[in-house]
Amino acid sequence: MSVNYKKTSTDSDRLISSAIWADCPIIGLQTHQRDGLYKYDDFDAGMMEASSVPTTRYDHYIDTGGTILQVAGVNGQMALLSDGTAADAVYMNETAANFNISDTAGAKFNLWFEARVKISVLTATVPSLFIGLAEKIAVGSEATASYQAVTTGAVTDAISAIGFNVKTDATSEIDYGYGSTTGGQVWTVLKAAAGTIVADTYIKLGFKVDWEATPSQRIKFYINGVEQSTYVTDTLIEAAAFPDAEDMCMVIGAKTGAGAATFTNSIDWWTCAQVYDRNTID
Repeated sequence: MSVNYKKTSTDSDRLISSAIWADCPIIGLQTHQRDGLYKYDDFDAGMMEASSVPTTRYDHYIDTGGTILQVAGVNGQMALLSDGTAADAVYMNETAANFNISDTAGAKFNLWFEARVKISVLTATVPSLFIGLAEKIAVGSEATASYQAVTTGAVTDAISAIGFNVKTDATSEIDYGYGSTTGGQVWTVLKAAAGTIVADTYIKLGFKVDWEATPSQRIKFYINGVEQSTYVTDTLIEAAAFPDAEDMCMVIGAKTGAGAATFTNSIDWWTCAQVYDRNTID
């Protein structure tokens, strides 16, 4: 009951990338024939907030003048907007941290994540972006800087997370990596300038944790459905810098740099799945 199609070329449409999801038992998870969790949100119903008021499914932080709102149209979209104040921050994360990457025996569960996002403008002061999984932040906490890639190049020194980021000083370059609060670890850039993001153009960013893969390719990252050549290995997962066994949720965040500039960062959809059994036949 896995996704039964697969493309090998760049895949930039609205659909989930088959290179990531072809082996995910989505139907089995949806019909509870597999033990695990599958989440998908197309943002066809959303929120419009000017303060740090949580919704049933999402928490968020919004600086004064910022907004998170549902975009009108046929396909659901959510927009994160700033009024242009320097160092403005807007982020949104799930209310529950349900996903966990662990190398502990009996807890090595495969995981899939992907999101389709865009940045309105790309200049040296306009927003950084983080998209991926991270530990949950307290409602209304100004912890957004910990999610963001600012001019120093660091994403986090206070948050356990794994995913993709665009720095304000790198404009169109997409990096990916991870960080952990364990031992005061800072962000590890696994691959810098892995891809290029184009202003006001959607791009799909995702990764897959595969415990049946070779140990040198344990976590694979994808940009528009294309597998990247730098991987998280078993050795890296075992190190203190990796967010091993941390409970995480889906997170998107944006923050301006030192200059004042308005921005609109949009997310079309995001999805994440994890199986808790490895012996059931699909």
